[in-house]
Amino acid sequence: MSDTSPKNDGDVPQTPSFFTGCAIGCLIIIAAHGAVSAQTAAEMAVGIRERAGTDIALSVTGIAGPDGGTAEKPVGLVYYGIATAAGVETLERKFLGLDHNLVRERAAMQGLDLIRRAALR
Repeated sequence: MSDTSPKNDGDVPQTPSFFTGCAIGCLIIIAAHGAVSAQTAAEMAVGIRERAGTDIALSVTGIAGPDGGTAEKPVGLVYYGIATAAGVETLERKFLGLDHNLVRERAAMQGLDLIRRAALR
């Protein structure tokens, strides 16, 4: 049986990767706060955890560049949502002055560390 789901390797600027966990609630949050926001990261993490039935869920949304940044939301801005049985937390990080690949690399490393820390609690 082949997988026919759409693929997004994350290399397209301003194109978020959405998992099955992001549904109507997420779209309402995006409309109110934008795709790159703490609120969107929180909603995505909660949705992923609920739908996947996992103990820990991580969401990441940000602007890796090279385009898409604004004064309010610059290139390098990343929001994380980490959902557990205890609730959901968000974290904002700014990887400013880095190229697209370095922003993605640092964002991924930070995300893995958040999962590790949540698992140790």
